Amino acid sequence: DDDPTAELMEAALGAGLVAGDDYLAVFTARLDVLRRGGDGAGFRATAQLARETLSGFFPNYVDRRLALPSYWAAVELELNTDDKAARGVWESYTTQQGGDGEADGDGGGGGGEYANVAEAHVAHAEFLWRRLGSVEAARGVYKRCFARARMESAISAPGAGPDGQAVLCRAWLRLEREAGTAETYAAADGKAGVKLRAAEAEAAEKKVLLPEKATRMRQASDPNYKAAPQVGGGDEG
Repeated sequence: DDDPTAELMEAALGAGLVAGDDYLAVFTARLDVLRRGGDGAGFRATAQLARETLSGFFPNYVDRRLALPSYWAAVELELNTDDKAARGVWESYTTQQGGDGEADGDGGGGGGEYANVAEAHVAHAEFLWRRLGSVEAARGVYKRCFARARMESAISAPGAGPDGQAVLCRAWLRLEREAGTAETYAAADGKAGVKLRAAEAEAAEKKVLLPEKATRMRQASDPNYKAAPQVGGGDEG
């Protein structure tokens, strides 16, 4: 039998949508129907179609909530009871093709869309830890990417690379604090902790302006502002 929700999805996708979030909302509605109907194979195929559509039409689109990979991996685990496919979803989103290794499972297809997004690696590690119970696999995610260059945060302005590294370092230390040992925490602190403290010190230093620079900024914003005279800078009276 024809599924009317499939036709509705096709009609919505052909209605001239202009933003990635709009396409994602349409696909998510269809995925909800498939999940509730227990159609794991249909869910997987539609999730793959959503991924291909978004990457094809919006190559620079970043779903800041990571809604599609999160939903997809959860359904692979809960409905399809396929641990390998669930792992494969996150691996394919966070592994650049030809990079750290090939992704397993059925979540592949080129991928690597979020290889430089820190929150995606954190979500991957959290899934391995909290959903699959593999602390060691989660730790491996952080070890591979905590110091990677050009890592950005999905919630920061583009180009804020150090912010992404800080996100990863904090998440790794949280993992070790909650699920590791004193030894694994010390080892992580010797790597992620050192990098995090250096990044925080650099950020704090950037916030401290030299007096001359502060004066120039104040004068630029307020033409009536006059800097205090320099001590010994001229004769009085």
